[in-house]
Amino acid sequence: MKRLKAILMLVVAMMLMSSATMVAQNKREFRGAWIQCVNGQYLGKSTQQIQAMLSRQLDELQKDGVNAIIFQVRAECDALYKSDLEPWSKFLTGAQGKAPSPYWDPLQWMIEQCHNRGMELHAWINPYRAKHSVTSYEQVSPKNIVKRRPDLCFQYGKLTLLNPGLQAAADYICEVAVDIVSRYDVDGFHIDDYFYPYPEAGRQIPDQQLFRQQSRGMRNIGDWRRDNVSRFVKQLSESIHAVKPWVKFGVSPFGIYRNKRTDPNGSETFGLQNYDDLYADVLLWVNNGWIDYCVPQIYWEIGNRAADYKTLITWWNKHAGNRPLYIGEDIERTAKFADPVNPRSHQLPAKHRLHQQMNNVKGTVLWYAQTAADNVGNIGHTLRNNYWKYPALPPSMPFLDNILSKMTGAAVRFFVVCILLQRFVLDGIGVPFWVTVPVMVLLIWLYTRKGGIKTLVWTDTFQTLCMFAALILIICQVMSALGMTPSEAITAIAHDSHSRIFVFDDWMSKQNFWKQFLSGVFVVIVMSCVVAGNKIDSPALTVSSLPSLSLILQDPSIQIKITNESSSE
Repeated sequence: MKRLKAILMLVVAMMLMSSATMVAQNKREFRGAWIQCVNGQYLGKSTQQIQAMLSRQLDELQKDGVNAIIFQVRAECDALYKSDLEPWSKFLTGAQGKAPSPYWDPLQWMIEQCHNRGMELHAWINPYRAKHSVTSYEQVSPKNIVKRRPDLCFQYGKLTLLNPGLQAAADYICEVAVDIVSRYDVDGFHIDDYFYPYPEAGRQIPDQQLFRQQSRGMRNIGDWRRDNVSRFVKQLSESIHAVKPWVKFGVSPFGIYRNKRTDPNGSETFGLQNYDDLYADVLLWVNNGWIDYCVPQIYWEIGNRAADYKTLITWWNKHAGNRPLYIGEDIERTAKFADPVNPRSHQLPAKHRLHQQMNNVKGTVLWYAQTAADNVGNIGHTLRNNYWKYPALPPSMPFLDNILSKMTGAAVRFFVVCILLQRFVLDGIGVPFWVTVPVMVLLIWLYTRKGGIKTLVWTDTFQTLCMFAALILIICQVMSALGMTPSEAITAIAHDSHSRIFVFDDWMSKQNFWKQFLSGVFVVIVMSCVVAGNKIDSPALTVSSLPSLSLILQDPSIQIKITNESSSE
């Protein structure tokens, strides 16, 4: 009997342990990894060798439970994708401006590979760096902004950077971002921690004269620099979301915001500071909702004297919870240092426990992908066999997820334009309404594919005018369907209740009105589908067949075919 009890207790304990392990697996969690180009991993390799290397990394990361890749596509105003704005990257081909041979588009290829594995792909750029310290001026392509517009740049040591104080520089970076987002089916857009340059002893940033000329009423150059970067981050966010509101815009800042000795609200640390040294007011961006997720790079170990991991994750959890918070983890350092409580173990278990205790921490990004794929310190296999054993969805973002509602305004505006065009132009030359609708749908589809939606006017004034025009058109449609002039309709409704009933009955009997009304509703639905496209997390809805509206309204046997297709740009 005692033996049976012992066995039963062991079984129950094992079940409880299994249950606890399953509970610890979050259903929604960002499990990302950075794939960089500046480490030279592509150099000297052929297209096939690079693709084979990346395929292996992605396969291993998928086994480890990773659900998002942050892929570096712009390191120094260059491109790891086909660009008319910037030259091919030397970190891909060995020479800036030289196209890969055999030709391929790494960004497009990575998007397809990640989506085939159920992973998100976030395009990662360095916004301000125009020439890396390892690149000589002679190696810079004539197509690079450094040589085309040197007036937008400044030198700092061996670096050349776009000047954050110049609006033209911010506009240029946003143009590059819009080009990427509009042409590629990226799930996110990511910038790293390089804003103003990391300070070098005895070296000043050469922007004092510009500050005196364009201070915008600020007396402190530090405040001015922070404002430059914050204005840019806001502009970049608006530029991305104007093209595709569903694309997630994230930032991975340096791991320390401010030290407590500088600011009472800072962390108990003694390192470089985002706010004071890089002029990046990250909390301002988070609290104003200018970024969609934040990934502070907390690469230090637990117990670090200058920047303790536990201190920093606790600080960010407390202060940066207004947007999804993910933690940037250094795999090599996590594997190198022992758990202070359990010296026989590396620090991954202890760091994971800290993550579970933080209510605002919603995920992790691994620095860097190759070390995880190579299972450095057994970190990758620990993730796949324990902490990330079961798949997880990326965290929800309610402020981005309701795509169709964000597109309603655009759909209404397109509907107004369609009706105006039909009523005042096409009716006069004999073009039927059922021809107008598919043509408009085709034009809008082409327009949005080129990223043209960013040029729509979203001002309150224009929206008000559109709604007013729509109201007038609806009134005109009703009166036309009734066969009445405006004065006759007002008289009938105002003076005779029996007339109101008659008018309503007559209105209901007009098939032409209802055809046009239903056509209008259909246009709004189609516009929403076309503009939103197939960028929702669920399988896409794509209008693949559009019969004439007159046939649809007259013959109920005819149906619109909606197909479930894989997303592509």
